[in-house]
Amino acid sequence: MRRMILGITGFAATGKGAVAAYLVSKGWTHHSTTDVILEELKARGVVANRDTLINTANELRSAHGPGVLVERILAKKPQGDIIIESLRNPAEVEAVRAAGGMIVAIDVPAEKRLVRFIARGRAGDPRTLDEVAALDTRESREDDMSAIRIHVCIAMADAALTNDRDLDALHRHIDELLASYL
Repeated sequence: MRRMILGITGFAATGKGAVAAYLVSKGWTHHSTTDVILEELKARGVVANRDTLINTANELRSAHGPGVLVERILAKKPQGDIIIESLRNPAEVEAVRAAGGMIVAIDVPAEKRLVRFIARGRAGDPRTLDEVAALDTRESREDDMSAIRIHVCIAMADAALTNDRDLDALHRHIDELLASYL
C-alpha cells in the first residue's frame, strides 16, 4: 500500500480537528500548520491568540514564501500516512500536492458552525452569524497572495466532506473518501 498524505482545509469550526483525530486513531500521524506557527511564536516569546497566529503566519509566508508552513512540516520528513491540517493558502495546497498528497475541504453550514463556536468557548470566537461571516471574509483575502485565502484552498480541493451530522457520519464519509483514494 502506498503512503498517503492528506491535506485538510476549511473555515474555522468545520471539524478539521475531528477528521484529524479520527485518522490518528487509525494510525496516521498528525501535523498542523498551526503547530508550525505556535513554534515560531514560542521562539519569539509571543503569546498565542487568533491575531498573533494570523499575523505571524502572514509574516512567515511573506518572508519565506506562501508555502512555508507546509514546507517546514515536510522538511521534517514525516513517515507513514500523514495528515496536514489547516491549509490556509493555495501555496500550501500546492506543497501538499507536490509531495503526492490529496486535499480535502471540510464544510459545515454557518448556523452549525456558530453552535460549535459557542460550545467550544474560545476567546475571540464569533458569537453571531454576522461575526461568522466577518471571520470568513477576513480569512478569504484577495489583496495579499501570502495571506489566508481559505476560499481558494476549498476551491482547489480534490474532495469535499460536509460535516453537518454526527461523528459516526463523518467517520463513514472519511472511510469512503480514503477507499476511493487508494
